[in-house]
Amino acid sequence: MTEFFQGDRIIRINTESWMVGALRPAPKSPVYKRSVVIDGKKTSVTLGDSVWFSLKEMADSRNVSVSMLVREIKINSERSKLSSAIREFVFNSLRNTPMQSRGQAADPPQYWR
Repeated sequence: MTEFFQGDRIIRINTESWMVGALRPAPKSPVYKRSVVIDGKKTSVTLGDSVWFSLKEMADSRNVSVSMLVREIKINSERSKLSSAIREFVFNSLRNTPMQSRGQAADPPQYWR
């Protein structure tokens, strides 16, 4: 049994049967809205840090901006949701690249440092 105060009331909770996190604040979401400009129009995509930073590294390695790479992904994807198309592109690109050529065997990605 756990007790805590809420205002002037005492709340008692049986800690063995309560839902985990029911009274705790929700954790901060690991995904964020990011803005990109495609053909002069600002649009937002919801991506986690690992996908976003991988996308940025891929754009850098191709000497293009993230917006230009996202535009190409949008044009070539059959998915209706841009965020899903980007995640699929990053996943497929990383899956088809040997780990040593990504620099992960010796060096972690730059955003991990």
